[in-house]
Amino acid sequence: METETSQLTYFLAVAVVGISLTLLVFFLGKTFVASNFFKKGVALYKQKDYAGAEAAFRQVIQRHRTNDMARLLLGNALMAQDKIDEATPIYRELIERSPKNVDAYLRLGDTLIKQDKIEEAIAILQKARNLYKAGTTEQQQLDQLIQEMDIPK
Repeated sequence: METETSQLTYFLAVAVVGISLTLLVFFLGKTFVASNFFKKGVALYKQKDYAGAEAAFRQVIQRHRTNDMARLLLGNALMAQDKIDEATPIYRELIERSPKNVDAYLRLGDTLIKQDKIEEAIAILQKARNLYKAGTTEQQQLDQLIQEMDIPK
C-alpha cells in the first residue's frame, strides 16, 4: 500500500512539473511572438508605413492586452493615417488603464482639437499639465499652449 502511495505521489509530482513546464513554454512563446510584432511595428512606424505598423501593434495588443506602449503607438499610427475617430478611443482606453500616462493625455488632447472638441481638449491638456512636476519645461510648454488657446488655467 505504501509503495502504491509513493508511486501515485511521484506520478502526480511529475504530472504537475510537466504541466508547469508546458505552460511556461506556451507563455514564453506567446511573449516572444508579441515581442517580434512589437519590434516589427516600431520598424514599420519609423519607415512611415503606418498601415503596417497599425496591423503589427494590433497583433501585439491581441496577444498581450496589457501592453500600453503598443496602445500608444497604435494610436499614433492611426493619427498618422488621419484615422482620428479610431485613435480617440485608443487614447481614452490608455488613460483609463494608465491614468498617469501624460503622453496619452497629450495625444488625446490632439485628437480632440482635430475634432473641434476644444473644451474637452483643454480639460485633457490641463490634466496633462497637472501631471508634470511644477516648473518643468513640459509644464511650461503646456501653460503656453493653454494660454495661446485663451483658456484660463
